[in-house]
Amino acid sequence: MPTTYVLRALSGTLVTVTAPPFVATPFVVTCDGPNTLTYYDGAVTSPGFAGSIEIDSIFSWAGSYLASYLDEIAIYNYVLTPAQVKRHYALGSGVTLGIYTVFINNAPVFVETGTLNIVSTIGKRSTASFTVRLPDTSTHYPQYTPVSIYDGTNTLVFSGYITLPKETKPGFQSTLEVQVQCVDQHYLADKRIVAASYVNRTHASIAQDICNNILSMEGVSIGHIQDEESPAATLYPSPTLYPSTTLYPIGNAPGTLPTTTFAYCTVAQAMDALATAASVSGVPYYWSIDQNKKFWFVPYTYNVNNTLIDGTQIDDGRRSGTPPFVQRQNPTFRDKQYILGGTALTVSQTETRKGDGTTTSWTMGYPFAQVPTVKVNTITKTVGIKGLDTGKDWYWNGGDPTITQDSAGTVLISTDTLAITYIGQYPTVIVSQNDAQIGYQQSIDGSTGIVEEVETDATITTLTDGYNKASYLLTRYGQQGMQLQYMTLQTGLLAGQLVTHDLPAFGINMLDMLIENVVASDQVDNANIWYQVTAIVGPYDVTWSDFFKALIAPAQSSTNISVGVSQVLALQQVFTGGLTVSATFTATVAICPLPSSTLYPSSTLYPC
Repeated sequence: MPTTYVLRALSGTLVTVTAPPFVATPFVVTCDGPNTLTYYDGAVTSPGFAGSIEIDSIFSWAGSYLASYLDEIAIYNYVLTPAQVKRHYALGSGVTLGIYTVFINNAPVFVETGTLNIVSTIGKRSTASFTVRLPDTSTHYPQYTPVSIYDGTNTLVFSGYITLPKETKPGFQSTLEVQVQCVDQHYLADKRIVAASYVNRTHASIAQDICNNILSMEGVSIGHIQDEESPAATLYPSPTLYPSTTLYPIGNAPGTLPTTTFAYCTVAQAMDALATAASVSGVPYYWSIDQNKKFWFVPYTYNVNNTLIDGTQIDDGRRSGTPPFVQRQNPTFRDKQYILGGTALTVSQTETRKGDGTTTSWTMGYPFAQVPTVKVNTITKTVGIKGLDTGKDWYWNGGDPTITQDSAGTVLISTDTLAITYIGQYPTVIVSQNDAQIGYQQSIDGSTGIVEEVETDATITTLTDGYNKASYLLTRYGQQGMQLQYMTLQTGLLAGQLVTHDLPAFGINMLDMLIENVVASDQVDNANIWYQVTAIVGPYDVTWSDFFKALIAPAQSSTNISVGVSQVLALQQVFTGGLTVSATFTATVAICPLPSSTLYPSSTLYPC
């Protein structure tokens, strides 16, 4: 069991360190006058105190008369830095050192060995945690203090902000121990609000507009924003008449959203909605703000790392204790897809009703999908949204089959005819299957090969949207998944990168794999930053964010976006203006009338 040793300062102060018994353990003591630090295994174990340490041939064993002997003593005429101490420890232990540095508010801090942990997952926020030892109680870190972490190659591997600093005071020492939890630069998108609406704009152009108008104020610059590929026109009416390059016969231009409304939602929520909508085109998208404050809105296959992982960079388990492994599984596999909850539009419907002197609401054959036209005795009436508009003759609501007369209107009698012309909607069930994948699955399990799955999506409003989503889900999930996990000291591997792996022992031969998750930690050997890398092919599990390697022909999506606290967006507008008043007039001077020869004016009343 661990044993506590006591170092006695000349002033009488006792400093305790804990180490395993009967094991050669490296200790380092530094003193610069007012501060003395003690290190165990290359890390600070006792923060500074005033006074010098008495050097002797033994360490007293607390609570006993036994002793431990000192060997290989080295004395320096200068104070070793924490990095130098760690390097001495590493060299003595036969470890290749990868020193890292943590900065809080641009100042380096002492991080306790074995407490650093950084988790980065594609499509999610990266987090970091570590424990800081402060030499006194005068320093405190408020929430959202900036943090940056550099590895041994001076590469920035994480930057973000403190979300939860927890301070403790260890015993009688006048020091603080701070457990720090951090979130990455996505915090900048979480704290800002967007209130805007767009008509017939692409996902990429909307993302760029938000970045230019909001995120740039937070110091974010654009890394890359990728627009969706535009498929070539395939419908030609005649050899001489071709469709317009901007007007498409079956809907909007590729990647164009008819309407997009962000009603006071966070920038992060807006970007999530844009990435989801862009993914329906067949190529999954994600957005991120990286450690260098670069904004990315790209497909999962965009970022390519040219490093070849061929096994020489992967630890076989002898150093890290964790050998590489491969799992072949896809819990979300399906080869036949049902989409429920959506609707499709009817052709134009015209229904008539006769008044009866009492009825003021009539139910149509289908729920309304668009604003209806209402006529009473062939006279067109005004129509408003039920529960929102006032002063109209009749009221309707999307998804509601009932048309209602205004309470102030004259109730229709038997001689009155009400005619409603409208586009209705009806529920749909979309069924799509991948015959090739069904055949492959049949060869594996010996059954019909059919694996069915049901999704419900109430936002689907056309059959085209429904089949697009079914195709998207089959492409995403209708394949075998594989997950590779390994430990490495190789830097530069980031979540979201496409990296070529060549590991023949696992049947992986020059295969492009997506890095889904990277966990960076110094807990393996208390010196290096080791990277636990998870690389995948296919949708390995349900936590993976929308990646699939196979691409399908991009399909057009007419999905609208509405995100925020309200369905109605009220925009504030600040402006200045001036008012200039002017007027013109024309004056006509009339000639005085001449009296007739028989009619004379009054001697007191004059005509002019």
